[in-house]
Amino acid sequence: MKYPKHSFFILFYFCITLAILLPVASGCTDESEEAMETGIPATNMPVPLIVHSTVKNFTNENHLSDQDAASSGQPATRVPIEDGNITKFSEGDAAGIFAVRNIGTSTGVIVDNINNTKLLYGTSSEGSTWTPEAAVTLYYYEDVTYVAYYPYKENITIDPTKSVNEITASFATKTELQPATDQSTGELYTASDLMTASGQATDSSDPTKKTLSLAFTHSYSLLVLKTNVAKAKYKAPDGSFKYHPKVTALNADATATDVVIMDIKAYKIANGVFRALIKPAPGDYISGSYTTHKMLIKYNEALAGMAGLAAGQLFEYEVNVPIPGTTGATERALQVGDFYFADGTIWPGGIDTAEADPPKTIKDSPIGVVFMVGALHDGDRPSGGLYFGDPLISAYECKHGLVVSKDGISTSQKWSENPESVAYWLQDNPYLDLSSNILVDTGTLQGYTNTKVLEYYADNSSSGSQLHIISNIRQFRQYNPAPANSSGWYVPSYGEMSLIVSGKGKDTGTAGLTLLNAQLGKVYFGLKLNQYPFWTSSEYSGTQMIGVNTDTGAIQIELKANPKSMRPVLAF
Repeated sequence: MKYPKHSFFILFYFCITLAILLPVASGCTDESEEAMETGIPATNMPVPLIVHSTVKNFTNENHLSDQDAASSGQPATRVPIEDGNITKFSEGDAAGIFAVRNIGTSTGVIVDNINNTKLLYGTSSEGSTWTPEAAVTLYYYEDVTYVAYYPYKENITIDPTKSVNEITASFATKTELQPATDQSTGELYTASDLMTASGQATDSSDPTKKTLSLAFTHSYSLLVLKTNVAKAKYKAPDGSFKYHPKVTALNADATATDVVIMDIKAYKIANGVFRALIKPAPGDYISGSYTTHKMLIKYNEALAGMAGLAAGQLFEYEVNVPIPGTTGATERALQVGDFYFADGTIWPGGIDTAEADPPKTIKDSPIGVVFMVGALHDGDRPSGGLYFGDPLISAYECKHGLVVSKDGISTSQKWSENPESVAYWLQDNPYLDLSSNILVDTGTLQGYTNTKVLEYYADNSSSGSQLHIISNIRQFRQYNPAPANSSGWYVPSYGEMSLIVSGKGKDTGTAGLTLLNAQLGKVYFGLKLNQYPFWTSSEYSGTQMIGVNTDTGAIQIELKANPKSMRPVLAF
């Protein structure tokens, strides 16, 4: 089975350097030509070269030297599983070094037979040091350039007549120094991490010694794959509604195996974290595969904004594999401010949640925001005395709450062209067993029933075509489908509109409006509630309807003939 891939983030790190300090001591500073050719100083008192090292990681941040790390109790090792992206050397590591006089000229020549001389890393009374092979000594000469590489391989040669840059670049062309196709162990991975450096000796604080500073840089690119499993983070207490499938908790996938990155068997440095070194290439993608939960996962992703990977560059890629079910998910009740999606799922957007802002990848999907939590059936009376009691809503089993649309209807049309009272018309044309005064509600949350009554009037009255509030809500439904398990969009009653604005039902104030506008501002194309007053489905008389002032939260009697805006709501 192949799961879709998800990219969560991409990081690049440049200028990866490993600074190697080589304090040099020689018997004298006035060498003869014989000393230059034979390696024996004129004083006949050679001083052995002591090589120390300091390191930098991929982010180019300074870190403790190996010597300091050891004294501070921190690991002084280059094993990646311990140091992440930090480059350090470990006991027994070997580097090769060349000494070249007149480098980059036709007279360039290897000096003192320092020709792929092996240096070993270890500890001594001098601290962490690099020591040449037995019977080999490095000396200081003014016109000698040292070129080094890591890891050491036998039979590596250079052309001393080439420039420093040409020589260091040539190491990456050597067959022996290519990144391995199998880097699945620490040893294989480390052996693929080619680094090069060059430099000339300088004076030190000790007049009997000279210092050679070599700044190593990585020759290859580092790719890091992070494998995660994405499990449901929340579940409804009674399981009656579902959270959005992307509301997940990511955990490192400890079961990921057989990881391949760009045709290379990758090295596991921690659960769900793998890495591989590759040659810099102009390609603009990363690809590979791995096995988890009896599934073969394949991935192929473009390197955003890049034409390829450069030497010393790090690229991280994350694969999140969704695991179905809600096992282990935390129970979370619906909250005002949650986001409601077209498939009826919820994205936690409550004020106290960490998921207050949906990811940009799905930001255009919410269709509204929850503004009331609770059932809408006859008899409920929440705190504050707001009487719910919508006579018809229970038929849809909408027991979770109310949602205000992220979009609205802003129109110059009137509530109605006809001054006729719908309540008066209902006396002779009853709708079901509802009272003819049903539209003259007292602040109940019965916009669904009100809208049904108004639609009945629009379809059966000779003046129904002039009821613009219904033609507008019907057009809105056509272009903004609601989930099948909801009531569908309807015109809110003044009680519902008051609740949207005040957040407290039949009360003044704009706390609800402030909260909802903050949430609507997080949704693409979210239209804030800043046009007042709004149409409602509550009728006051033949010529008037009941509106709500969004500046104060107070009800406001408005003429039906005046143009208004309207914000649909639904129950679910």
